[in-house]
Amino acid sequence: MISSPYLLAVILAVVELIALLAGIRRRNTTSVFFYVTILIANLGYYAVSVSYCVEEAILATKIAYLGGIFLPFMLLLTICDFCKFRLPGILLWGLFGFSLVTLGSVFSIGYSDLYCKEVALTRYGGFGLRSATALEEVPGPLHGLYTFLLVSMILVAFCVVTHVLTNKTRVSKHLSIVMFSELFFCLVVYLLHRATGNRMTFLPYAYVIVGFVHLSTALELQFYDTSAGFQGYRVEHKSRNAYISYNRALRVMDATENVVDIYPELLDVRFGTYVYDTETDYYRDIHQWLGKLTEQTDLPREKTVSHGDQFYRVSMIELSALNGNMQGYMVEIHDDTKNHARVQELEQDKTKLANDATTDAMTGLMNKVASEEAVDELAASGAHATFLMLDLDCFKLVNDLYGHDAGDKVLIQFAKLMRGITRVTDIVGRIGGDEFIICFRGWQTVDSLERWTASLNADLVAYAQELLGAEMGISLGVSVGAAFIPDSGTNYSDIKKKTDKALYYVKQHGKHGLHVHKEQGTVTQETSRMGNWSTDELLQSLGERNILPGSMALNEEGLTSVFRFLKRYYDASAGPCSIIVLRPEGDHILDDGQVERFMDLLQKSLRQKDLVSRSGLNTFIAILPDTDEAGAKTAAAGIIAKWAAMSPEQTPLKYEVRGL
Repeated sequence: MISSPYLLAVILAVVELIALLAGIRRRNTTSVFFYVTILIANLGYYAVSVSYCVEEAILATKIAYLGGIFLPFMLLLTICDFCKFRLPGILLWGLFGFSLVTLGSVFSIGYSDLYCKEVALTRYGGFGLRSATALEEVPGPLHGLYTFLLVSMILVAFCVVTHVLTNKTRVSKHLSIVMFSELFFCLVVYLLHRATGNRMTFLPYAYVIVGFVHLSTALELQFYDTSAGFQGYRVEHKSRNAYISYNRALRVMDATENVVDIYPELLDVRFGTYVYDTETDYYRDIHQWLGKLTEQTDLPREKTVSHGDQFYRVSMIELSALNGNMQGYMVEIHDDTKNHARVQELEQDKTKLANDATTDAMTGLMNKVASEEAVDELAASGAHATFLMLDLDCFKLVNDLYGHDAGDKVLIQFAKLMRGITRVTDIVGRIGGDEFIICFRGWQTVDSLERWTASLNADLVAYAQELLGAEMGISLGVSVGAAFIPDSGTNYSDIKKKTDKALYYVKQHGKHGLHVHKEQGTVTQETSRMGNWSTDELLQSLGERNILPGSMALNEEGLTSVFRFLKRYYDASAGPCSIIVLRPEGDHILDDGQVERFMDLLQKSLRQKDLVSRSGLNTFIAILPDTDEAGAKTAAAGIIAKWAAMSPEQTPLKYEVRGL
């Protein structure tokens, strides 16, 4: 038995079957039966070689034919499986039935002369071994069925492989030819054996060789099988992700069916193709990236690619064999369009929040904090700039007479006017209700600032007349204070203080103009646009438009100047002039709402030639020209009575009257 020349073939067939079962990653019945048929055939040949009588040799021959008949059928099925080709049902069952018929004719040996007319037991030597047994056969009428069966399998396999090579299938040409060659090789060895009449056949070893070639191919294909998974990583069949596998040489080995939904160009890419041999968008999007990853291992293993209006997250995983050696790559393509849209929305929300934090909601300009920080940063850098503070004159009357909606429209239009005279690189902001700043990068000339101020005033009045009516009598305009950076300071606080002085100068000298603050050593030089006006323009600017009923309200600084003037005037004329000072009784304090209501009451209760002002938090002053103390007391008592009548919860007030 040990001397049998087929014992090694049996051992090798067992090794192949074990290797397949150990390396298999998914259930593949066709491959398992293929190697089982090899083992059965080789066991049959081995049993024939060690037989001691004809009966044993006939039984062993039938076992050999059992494996040999179904081996090409199983190999054909594996070729079809690999080529993703489904045989027509009638052809599949026809070949299977033909195999059964051939097997039935073989099983007639010893009972009839259909397959073999005569059989005899002979012995032969070989390979320096003791003689082995062989069964001499005299062919019967059906003996050619086996040869015809092999040829039929070859023809069908040839048609399948030809279909693969000539049509747009994603099967490797190289491996298709290799698998077809396995079947053809078996036929050639069988025909040579029949032609030479050798007692010893090399078919068992041919089967072993085919088995090893097929095993290598099958395990490699299975290793890159995107549907079966690899090394514990399993692709879910219900997953919408697409997968493409590559070997170490960067040849496309396999891909899931849904890859073509993302990259239709893959329909033209055959498995086994080197990545740089393709000229498609798919090549440019992924293959170049994959090529770089294989050359530079420190690059990120994930990226985002776009394809039309879709976005995909592409990641790469290295495929390693059981010994830890890297054997290839698996690329996962995840449709990230929805997530990308969410990220874009989050980015937009983030940008909007950032803008909201630095932008004035009404005008779209920088808000107070953002504009002050921007000016502070620019000034600290030592750059030359021109800083302007702008304040709308008589804007409160717009809100009082026409409503806050009209006032908001005026502010929005004024913001547009400011944008019209500035550049994108300039700083434009709103720092209060009707207070704005502009910071031009670089020094501007006084002439250009005057032109801008005149343009702003003219355009603002034109818009107000369009919005509120041509008969609008409000002396609406803009006062502008200006200073140069860094001459006026290198921080916002210092610059603002000096620009405030220039703005105050304009406010106290007719408004609707420009004043530039310049410092040269300790000397302050100031320039006003009002100095260039004609007498009529000057008087018109100094005059008050749309005089309303009631007294004239002044701020504390304005009241000081007027008081001094009236003091001089009445001291010289000896005419009566009285002052009323009103305060809360005891420790009472007026809240903001009460202050506003009382100031309104005070202004409306007195004459147009009277003056009113507020000093500090809770002190109100009224100057009544041509009024003695008795008249002033009567007026004060009337005001107190009106105040008390407005609400029983009003804070009680007291008054003092003095003659000027």
